[in-house]
Amino acid sequence: MNGDANSGTGGQGGQVGRVGEIQRMKAELQAHYERFKALRAEGRGEEAVAQFNVTLKAAGDLLETSTRVLKDLAMKGALDADAASAAAEANPSAAKVLHLPKKPRTH
Repeated sequence: MNGDANSGTGGQGGQVGRVGEIQRMKAELQAHYERFKALRAEGRGEEAVAQFNVTLKAAGDLLETSTRVLKDLAMKGALDADAASAAAEANPSAAKVLHLPKKPRTH
């Protein structure tokens, strides 16, 4: 990933890109599932099984992407907390004005 808006590594634009990617993947998963249901309803068992495998692959990809995004967001939150804590330690009076925690929370 190169840090562009869709890669998930940028600031606000990265978040928008990640949400868009997840929404696109959800729509794709839904389309695969609808195709599976249609094939099954038509009695086209072998094709339905093949489509089900495609549907499961799309679901796995969506799960992996969603997990990665959640981990990235959790990591960013931890980094933001560490930066706030470092700023509070560097200038204790600023922490009082800005209400920044002096030490990272452990809960």
